[in-house]
Amino acid sequence: MRAFSSRPSLGVPPYTDEALSGIAAILHFDGSPIETALLDRMTEAVAHRGPDRSGTWTNGSVGLGHRMLYSTEEAVHEHQPLCDERGQVCLVFDGRVDNREELRKALLDVGIVLRDDTDAELVLNSYLQWGENAPTRILGDFALAIWDGPRNALFCARDVFGIKPLNYYIGPNFVLIASELHQLFCDPRVPSVPNEGMVGEYLAFQIAHREETLWEGILRLPAAHFMRVKPGLVDKRRYWDFDLSRQVRHQRDEEYASEFLSLFQESIRCRLRCRGRIGSYLSGGLDSSSVSVIANELLRQNGSKEPLETFSLVFGGTDCDESEYINDIVKHANLRSKLLPPSSTGLSYYCQQSLRYRDFPGWPNGGAMILSLRQWVRSAGTRVVLTGWGGNECLEGSPTSRITQLARKGRVAELLGVAKSWSPVTETPSWRLVFDYGVRANIPASLKRASRVLRRNPLPWLPPEFVRRTSLLDRIQQVRLPGADAVQQTIRSFFYSGWSAHFHETRDRDALSFGIDERHPFFDRRLAEFLFALPEEQRADAGVAKVVLRKALRGSLPSSVLDRRDQTDFIPVLAAAVAALGEDKRIFDSLSSQGWVVGNELLLSQQEIHDGNLLALWRVWAAVGLNIWYSMAVPSVQPISCDYKGS
Repeated sequence: MRAFSSRPSLGVPPYTDEALSGIAAILHFDGSPIETALLDRMTEAVAHRGPDRSGTWTNGSVGLGHRMLYSTEEAVHEHQPLCDERGQVCLVFDGRVDNREELRKALLDVGIVLRDDTDAELVLNSYLQWGENAPTRILGDFALAIWDGPRNALFCARDVFGIKPLNYYIGPNFVLIASELHQLFCDPRVPSVPNEGMVGEYLAFQIAHREETLWEGILRLPAAHFMRVKPGLVDKRRYWDFDLSRQVRHQRDEEYASEFLSLFQESIRCRLRCRGRIGSYLSGGLDSSSVSVIANELLRQNGSKEPLETFSLVFGGTDCDESEYINDIVKHANLRSKLLPPSSTGLSYYCQQSLRYRDFPGWPNGGAMILSLRQWVRSAGTRVVLTGWGGNECLEGSPTSRITQLARKGRVAELLGVAKSWSPVTETPSWRLVFDYGVRANIPASLKRASRVLRRNPLPWLPPEFVRRTSLLDRIQQVRLPGADAVQQTIRSFFYSGWSAHFHETRDRDALSFGIDERHPFFDRRLAEFLFALPEEQRADAGVAKVVLRKALRGSLPSSVLDRRDQTDFIPVLAAAVAALGEDKRIFDSLSSQGWVVGNELLLSQQEIHDGNLLALWRVWAAVGLNIWYSMAVPSVQPISCDYKGS
């Protein structure tokens, strides 16, 4: 017996976004009926992702849940879970389809009759038509779960860059699917056992695994993967990756710039689809500035009489302050602007995050820093915000990887020229760049492993027994993509590292807690494919990064921003948070009691903090965050005191 439940929510904001939603799914392998109360709890646990409507669907041993938040005209008429006409295939979908017209035409061409114009209808019929190949045809940010009755299987998929989250737990005779990790703990069958391997990666500040989480057995579906689950079978496969054979070659620089601009505009145009107000984060750097000015131009072309509203953090009187650049852009492009200082949060904020989400609580120069900004965005009635996130990953290339690549090919003269041009930019002597990235980076992996054995513990703040027990040194080794050159490897690792998976999920979670859908034009598959295939000199040349962007945006950006070579460093924010902790050993008590850290090795002097020892600062905060997580999220552990008042 199939059962539907759909409940509208009252008192919702007037402007909301279709892409904001949360999903849940339960499947019992033994055919036993699911507990509808459990499905309701899992669905309601992400009410913040979609306060407009809640829906569930059950059919014996399978159940799907969905939370919806409207924005487009199509979304108002969308009801999920969404079934096919026979009621045998049912979908829950969190995301946005960017190639709607292309998908619609392809489906109509093969005789598919679409019942409405919603994204969910396009996705469901894409699966009905193309099965496991459907995700390759969908452009956009998405996570989905589909119950396929005729195949007696649960099909899940995630977008190519993992912008939308999807977590799961597979028990002895059941599987749970969830947008956010904490939903899974609604089921008492899910154990709360810390995953020591991932704990070690955080503490080493080298998150490598994209699938594992801080909890044993709780996994995330990696970006660009689909998974089919049925009794006795879990089939997980990658459906997309960068094409190493593709090369973009033009005769003139202007042609590269023109193609880039066209793809960049299309990426932003797709992300402007919303019902109500849209804004952008504007930092004063190249990436967010480019997104803001192009979005403003496109809105004007579409008949908008109001300039794009931008939201910016300013750090008056510090090295982080970019208000001069922000004001130049706002004046040049005639944008609306809201400037706010960074938020000041205490330890209680991070304790609340871990308690609520059962996960790592975040970073001082991450979500905590922009709390005030997100609060203002929400109060302004804006639900969709564009970001410049991903520009560095796509556009900068990597001078160090370029040096590695040239050394590997024996092109010494060119190598020396690259090192010389990047030395003043990186504030590193050219000989050091050559040694570190030309010589040492090309030492064979077998020799590196052998030298590791001879060295004393390279992670002195971690107990040797813990490092050995977790095979940590093996876990944090970088996995190379066969056939990729050094630059391609660096770019791909930006997209598909454990760090990327971690930051996507925490950013998505933090923004959606305010009902804000943050959209990232640089994480567009078409644009990323183009940039991955560019000649290196179009990314970086003679000490200048983002070459193709600078050429494409000339005239749209003021020269003060277009010609910038530096990037603002928000490390002082992190340093201030660590300094406020003082030398209180209690901040590592829980980790020390588990044998995970040597607390004395982690404590930093005020002088070290003032000097900005970057890796040490990150290590300390990673340990602080894990100590909070372990103390607040593990049920059997006594919670720590959250009376710390520093920022």
